Amino acid sequence: MTLRSLSPALAALLLPGALHAAPVFLENVSESGGWYDCNKKTKWTWGTKPHPTNPLNPPVSARPNEWLYLPYDQNICWAAAASNVLQWWQDTRSDLKSTTPNGKSATYDVMPQVAQLAIYQTISTNWTNSGGSVEQAYNWWINGGMLDTTAYPSLSTTTASGGYWKELGLTVPQSSSGGAVDNPLFSAYSFWDGDTRSGVYQKLTNSINNNWGTTLTVGEEGRGHTPSPCGATTRTKTTIWLST
Repeated sequence: MTLRSLSPALAALLLPGALHAAPVFLENVSESGGWYDCNKKTKWTWGTKPHPTNPLNPPVSARPNEWLYLPYDQNICWAAAASNVLQWWQDTRSDLKSTTPNGKSATYDVMPQVAQLAIYQTISTNWTNSGGSVEQAYNWWINGGMLDTTAYPSLSTTTASGGYWKELGLTVPQSSSGGAVDNPLFSAYSFWDGDTRSGVYQKLTNSINNNWGTTLTVGEEGRGHTPSPCGATTRTKTTIWLST
């Protein structure tokens, strides 16, 4: 298992690029399906609907009651991106335990706009609503516990155990230098100012061609967002399919 994190990425990857080949996608993914797009509940604007008992009264919010019982999640896009990748990976496993959260959440059908996964709701109810990293989410889901926050920064914290796949032994070694370390669970690449648009695109397509679940961190000055690409193509322009 390799979950790939590319951080931070360049916004230039969505701009017109050179001519390349036909689309490439992760295993079991196509433009029409096989991928996930889990969203934060706070992302969606629900609008209004007529008052349920008196149409002369002001309209009421159209959001379903289930929305109220989910935790606030403005700052955990990293958890949504990691959930997209983890669910795609769990779809490939024949050894999934019945106790492991999997598939659509219990609120998926009443809130299809946010398309929340059981994995995401497990993370969002067990981690605080703060910025974090997909590496922390991957490790917590697979191995359990938190990684050193110097090597893998996270303001979000948890005391829950996690570790739904710890029997796989994909442990992340403790960092002696304070930086990220090689491990069997994930790898990372940081883009720099010197990276060209074609170089960024090549990194992404290599990850997808290698069938690595991939996330991006895009941001500056302490602000960022983390989507998860599931495919890419270029004909007259570069297009990256992103689940956000």
